Amino acid sequence: MSALLSSEEREEMHHNVIEQRKLAIQPYIEKYASDGIEFASTVVWHSNEAKPLPRSGNHNYDLSCESTLMRKKA
Repeated sequence: MSALLSSEEREEMHHNVIEQRKLAIQPYIEKYASDGIEFASTVVWHSNEAKPLPRSGNHNYDLSCESTLMRKKA
């Protein structure tokens, strides 16, 4: 479906999806937040959820989570 959108519309759609996912994970971060534990979350767009996200050597992560949405079969 995104192939029918202009590049600006696609980029806006990606941005909106990322913002929705940031809001969706916030309750989990707040649930486990406490003194001495710092959480920093990053949400990225990947066009093919079947492939793992590329790992960057520039970051030091203690935990990395990937998720996709379950889709209904037609």
